[in-house]
Amino acid sequence: MKTIEELEAFLSERNSEKAAKIKECEENIQKSDQEIEKANAYLMDAESKENLNDYQTAKNALWDANNAKEFYTKQLEKLKNSSRFTEQERQEAGNILKGYLLKTNREQYQEAAALMDQLKAISDRSNEFATKCETLSNLIGYPLPRVDYVNGFNHQVEVAPMYASIMASKGE
Repeated sequence: MKTIEELEAFLSERNSEKAAKIKECEENIQKSDQEIEKANAYLMDAESKENLNDYQTAKNALWDANNAKEFYTKQLEKLKNSSRFTEQERQEAGNILKGYLLKTNREQYQEAAALMDQLKAISDRSNEFATKCETLSNLIGYPLPRVDYVNGFNHQVEVAPMYASIMASKGE
């Protein structure tokens, strides 16, 4: 496992293997239940016929079926409670995930920092233009509303808690 795709395939394979084993145990439990029913019916028949050999055969079949059911029930519980992975596989998979997470996070920080730089540049241009319009508006005596929403939006982004860490590291 070296890539995230290989990890996904590995995890999917392990899940399928475990699901197949669980299904097999459940089917064997169901077969055991059917064998118990048959053995009980055979036992009752042997009792009514008062046939010792048939009775002993039916008792043995019932004993075997009950033991099989007990065995498969324990196997099922063990499967359901067991890990799909060895400790080494778990560590390796965790390290792969952590590596991809950190790498992807670093790339996303770089992408976000570039966007924030673009937003800052747009905000600065917007602020300059709004200031210029305000100056001209004052010269002609015509009041204009302040509509520099980009600068306000940029300010809201800059005061967000994650802004400083993204801009400081820029994903490096």
